[in-house]
Amino acid sequence: MSLNVSFTSDDLLNSTVVNDSTGQTLFYISTPFRFGTQVSTIRDADKNLVASYEHRWGKDRVNFHGETRNVSQWLPKRSWLSNNRVLYVQNGRSYVWKPNRFNSSYKVLDTQTDTIAARTHHRSFGFLSKRRVGIDVHEELVPYLDALILAFMICECDRRVSATASRNAATTSPLASPPTSPVIVVTPSV
Repeated sequence: MSLNVSFTSDDLLNSTVVNDSTGQTLFYISTPFRFGTQVSTIRDADKNLVASYEHRWGKDRVNFHGETRNVSQWLPKRSWLSNNRVLYVQNGRSYVWKPNRFNSSYKVLDTQTDTIAARTHHRSFGFLSKRRVGIDVHEELVPYLDALILAFMICECDRRVSATASRNAATTSPLASPPTSPVIVVTPSV
């Protein structure tokens, strides 16, 4: 049996994660505003701390069930230039987060079988149905939903930062808009 979860806000760092079919709250995510290091916390439905994610200059860190590690260790990239990240869960398996190049979604693939274990989707304002940001989770990953939520937050935050940087670079690039030439108006003298 699969599980569909969604975030109640587009701001993933300040949202509630709910079960789509029942509306039951699964996790609370909050990130109080601070200058410097931002710390996002994930709490379960009983408000017990599950994980924290520190957005720091240099190396981001996670604390997952009491164990603190750098993000580069907890959710490593497949290679230095890759956007794919690998999630290792307690059942001994690993899952790779692969971003879709054409939209802001991810596929989470089992690295042993290359089958889809989860798929994310972005917000939709469709005419037939509205949909919030969420994750469709295959039954094998449901016991590790807390790790999946944390990994999605990290991947999506990285994607949004990169997209913003790309947009800003495109608008400030000298190639983004051609230089304007001064307009010289010549009027005939009478």
